Amino acid sequence: MNKTTIGLLLLMFSIESFAHEYSCSNNGATRKISVEHEPGRELPCQVKYEKPDEGEVSYPWNARNSPDYCKQKADYLAQRLRSFGWTCEQHDEPPAQ
Repeated sequence: MNKTTIGLLLLMFSIESFAHEYSCSNNGATRKISVEHEPGRELPCQVKYEKPDEGEVSYPWNARNSPDYCKQKADYLAQRLRSFGWTCEQHDEPPAQ
């Protein structure tokens, strides 16, 4: 592996979830929505969408320039699920430093 590949792998494994998360449920099924950041930084960010019951994880949005973009998209996705009858609880925690 070259240095760039190693650096990208380290970055992928160092991203952690914090601050803005939702847990959603509907008829026994669950969904998790979270905004992920590099430790101690607001950018870049990405929205992680998990379907634990189905073993699926996707990252539908990411941003490098606007820290609010990922939060807004996570809110949008939770609201969209609510419009389909899901119950979503928001869990906000202070970022880990």
